[in-house]
Amino acid sequence: MQWWELSSLFSKVKLLDVPVSLNTNLTLVGPLEKLLKAGLVDHIATDLKAPPELYGLPTEVAERLWNLFLRGLEVVSDYEIPLELRIPVPRGFDVWPWVEEGLGHIKTDFYVVLNPLVGKPLTNPRDEDWCSAHCWPGKEVHELKEKLGELGLRVYVSGFLKTQWNQANTMEAT
Repeated sequence: MQWWELSSLFSKVKLLDVPVSLNTNLTLVGPLEKLLKAGLVDHIATDLKAPPELYGLPTEVAERLWNLFLRGLEVVSDYEIPLELRIPVPRGFDVWPWVEEGLGHIKTDFYVVLNPLVGKPLTNPRDEDWCSAHCWPGKEVHELKEKLGELGLRVYVSGFLKTQWNQANTMEAT
């Protein structure tokens, strides 16, 4: 996070009375806290990526980033900044233990957006076999939405999956 440059930009935006939303991975906790302490951010958007090892990093690094992410959730909560918690959902993985742990660190107003993994990776290295096995997680999205709903949380599902899911089910029914 280029926090110094962001603080300068956000200060100018605030003069225009425009709300500022910051999309961040929450792992640079010190710079994040400086921006929040200065009152320059009105909303935070972040991805809860689970399981942490899924993203191709060594276990030790993944665990360190996961713990920084959890601390970032606490900092956002300390400053009572509204939060959009996005959850990328892969097929064939139980992300609930990490989701549940993350939720335990949030003490601010928030809502959840489930983002199913729905296609080939756009970045290198591309692993089409992995995508074939773990993209299009219909059942996993449904189950996660149910669990989150049972907790009384506001949950939204990316519209792309619903459109594709409805088309696939319509095609199967005809």
